[in-house]
Order: sequence, then C-alpha cells, then structure tokens
Amino acid sequence: MKTPFANNNTSTDRGMYIAQGSHIYKASIDEQAIIWRRDIAGLGSSLIVANGMVYVYASQNESMVYALHVSTGREIWSTSVSPYLVEAGIQVSELMAMALIDTILYVLSFQGTITALNATTGILIATYEIPPLQQDIHLGAIELIIANSILYYSSQNNLYALELQNFRQRWRSTLQAPQNFLAHSLDHTSIYAIADLDPEGSYVYAFSAESGRQNWCSNLLPDPIFDAPVCTDDTLYCMGATTIYALNARSGEIQWEHFVGKTAGLKPCIENDMLYLCLAGTYQQESFAQENPLTEQSALLALDRHTGSLHWYRNLNLHATMFHVKQGIFYLYCSTTNKIYAFNGKDGSAQGWLNSPVNQSATNSEAFGFGSSLIVVP
Repeated sequence: MKTPFANNNTSTDRGMYIAQGSHIYKASIDEQAIIWRRDIAGLGSSLIVANGMVYVYASQNESMVYALHVSTGREIWSTSVSPYLVEAGIQVSELMAMALIDTILYVLSFQGTITALNATTGILIATYEIPPLQQDIHLGAIELIIANSILYYSSQNNLYALELQNFRQRWRSTLQAPQNFLAHSLDHTSIYAIADLDPEGSYVYAFSAESGRQNWCSNLLPDPIFDAPVCTDDTLYCMGATTIYALNARSGEIQWEHFVGKTAGLKPCIENDMLYLCLAGTYQQESFAQENPLTEQSALLALDRHTGSLHWYRNLNLHATMFHVKQGIFYLYCSTTNKIYAFNGKDGSAQGWLNSPVNQSATNSEAFGFGSSLIVVP
C-alpha cells in the first residue's frame, strides 16, 4: 500500500477514498455507503486527495494522470505523460509514484522520467530525467520526496539532492558497497534513509538535507527494512520484516523494539500516543505454512509509541489489504471479502461499517489495475 496523501482539504473532500485494482471509490463516513465509483484500466497504486480533487495515475496503452471531482468522481482533466514503451519485456513508461507540492503535481515513471503538471489544469510544466528505477525495487520504497524545489532520490548506493529549477546537483552522498539505499523520508532539515546489507540486516542513516553531510548511522538492525522511516516528535519508526524499531532521530540510538510477527508492508499510522499496525498473520506469529504463505489471517495492534508496549491487539480471520486510522477509528479493507471494516482505536473492538461489498459487480473480465490505497478525510 502506498502512502496516502490528504492536504489542503475542503468540507466536500470529507469521506473515505479507496483505490483497489482498477477501481476508485468514495464512501460516505456518516452514511456508511458508497457515493461514487470510477473504473480506470491500469490504475496505479496510490491516490492524492486535495483541493476538491482526487489525483490518480494509470499505465496501460499509455501513461495517464487523472484529476477527478471529489463529490462526483467526474473527470476534471486527464493528461497523457508518456506513450507505451517496452524494453527487455518491461514497460519502462509505467508510472510508479506521485507527489503534490503546492500547485504542482509530480509523477515518476519506471524509466526515471519525472513529469511536472499544473495540478489545476493538468498542463505540462516540465520534465526531468533521473536514473531508472531498479527492477527489483520494493513497491513500498517508491516515493517522490520534493521540498523547496529540491528532489531527493537514490540510485543503488548513492543519495542525491537535485535542484529542479536549474537541474543542478546540489550534493551526493555515497555508501560503501555492498550497501544500497532502499527508501528515505524527509523531516524538516534531515533525510532519513534505509540501507540494505543483505543478508545481515539494515542500517538507518541521517543526512543533512542542506549539505548531504552524514549526521549519524544506526547500529545494524537484524531485519530487512523496505519502507521509509516514519518520523514524529524526534523519533523514527522503522518497520522490519518481523520487528518494529523506534530510534532517536537526533542520535540514531534504539529507544525500543517490539517483535510483532510478519509485517504486511502496510505503513504504520500514528495518532496521538499510539502507533497502529496491520500484520500479515496473527500477532507474534513466528512460522507460516510454506504451501500457503498468504494465510487468510491478519492482526491489528496498537503500541504505545513512546515505550513500545502493547496497548491492544486483535487477530482476524481475513487477509487485510490496506488500512488507515483517523480520529480514533481503525478502518480496514479486505480485497477477498470486498468489504470495509472499522474498529475502535482505543481497544480494537468492532465498530461494524460497510455491510455490503464495495464492488458488487466484480468479474474476472474487468480491466487489471494496481490500486492499493485507502485514505480517510474527516
């Protein structure tokens, strides 16, 4: 599941937005019913809700970006950013990520092309070229990090800062091989990056966003970490394959760690003093049947984000596809049942929610897509 975005929202934006497969839905939080649905062939994994619009991208015959009206799902504009391009059997024109910065919408393709569009009209502003993405890159690691007209991106063991206005490299930081950067995030004046040292584990680094100077490197964490750290209040939260780590953002020292079991690659949510997670199996499950690695089980849990202590957990007999926590409610979508569920963020008790399937007309002949995002705008 890609990171959900919701900023500069208006009252008409209120609702739940779901990108699943080739479908986009908006559901009413108050009436617990689907308001509208749009089908887009080749739909990408993420969506952005802002300024009365829902932004999505798709790659099939050509790579497209769409802006939909939040109230109706009606198309406001659509822009083709690339024709269908294939190299060595890979669609290199496929769009992989997007970011909305002020009035500019940026989209990134597999071949390393960044396209900047006017977010209101869809008109092309500029294009930029960076190195192509690695073929084995983890989908959760693909994010566009842009701030103050500077793009922060990585390629193998190099981390770059690129000034978009003049396309000048501001700095480059290089790790000693065989370490490679996997994902990074920006928080105020620091870049926090995950580096892989397969098969030993992962390191977390902090760099100055201004100069690229390395501020610190953590001890080796004995867990593969594919997703960018989540930072809040001077603490970094890193999700490994089986363990959650909290690091001091100023020094890199481990504050706590908590073995939770198999994580699902779903980015944690932070609200108030709680860190919310959704697992690919039961809480602290240590083994999975080889013949059925994607068991129809999952777990929801809440950890005290300051101490790492367990506040509550709830094992479920369904495979969670995506989730989002907002205003004390844990919303979860399951693709196998095609339903949305809600749980109380204080104790994990069931809240009910949408009784009927989200998509009641799903057939095997429907266009394929990669949508995998859920975002709640209160």
